[in-house]
Amino acid sequence: MSSTPSNEQTYAQLARKITYEEKVQIARESNRQMFPREVKKWIQSLDLSYKIKIISKDLANGFCIAEILSRYPVPYLSNQGQPFSVTPVYRVNMKEFSNGNSFKERETNWRHLIDILNRKYQMSFPRDLPSKIMNFAPNAAFEFLLMLYTFLTKKPVKLLNKVDETEKFKNPVEIQNMPNYMKPTANLLIRDKEIQRIPDDLIRGIKIEDLIENHNQALAVDRENFMKNEEYNKSQKIKLKKIENSNINKQSSTNQKVDNNNAQNNGDEIYEANNESNSQMMSSEANKEEKVN
Repeated sequence: MSSTPSNEQTYAQLARKITYEEKVQIARESNRQMFPREVKKWIQSLDLSYKIKIISKDLANGFCIAEILSRYPVPYLSNQGQPFSVTPVYRVNMKEFSNGNSFKERETNWRHLIDILNRKYQMSFPRDLPSKIMNFAPNAAFEFLLMLYTFLTKKPVKLLNKVDETEKFKNPVEIQNMPNYMKPTANLLIRDKEIQRIPDDLIRGIKIEDLIENHNQALAVDRENFMKNEEYNKSQKIKLKKIENSNINKQSSTNQKVDNNNAQNNGDEIYEANNESNSQMMSSEANKEEKVN
């Protein structure tokens, strides 16, 4: 693990703005949601100029969102917020939007879209959601598309409960419970989309500095826990070795006692056999002497 960077140039190198091709790859990897069938059929029925294949990529510049809104004209509202009696309608003018992919074009399109959604359609959505969409934040475009479908069609969306794999590295408890080989590296944490989309280099550098410091602290805690576990395992091995040696000593002493008892019993049997043989010899000699006499 490298040490914490000490200058803003290093931060700028670590937190460089990723290219459009890299963002497209990120979109491909993070775009793993189960696309609801009713939303897919709804999009096909709108006959858009461009097909929505990769949600995070195709909705990033806001052009497809504007084209969807153009299919749903809304009545002009009076000062009291009520439609006029003779209801002239407002329709989104697609000539006001660019289909480019540069950051400037995306920002211009979304600034205009936010104004239209707030003033003409009166649609409520999280304030930071457009910024996430134009910067390829994972699941942001998917979430907004579902909100737009519900708002325009007045129909709820049935979603399968699916865990977002991109969130697994953002929960400190889950990271702490992971095996060491599964834990994220500092380089992976630095390239988080929520950090990369911060436009200010200084703020992004401060975020990265805090992230690296927290990562180093987590590594220090892991090392400390590892050393404690190693010491505990070593002490347990020593205890088990002592218990094993004591059991071996007890077994050897027991075997020695058994051997001694067996030897004593064998000695007694030999002594008795010798006495019996001696007595038989003496009796046989006595019988010989009687016969001689």
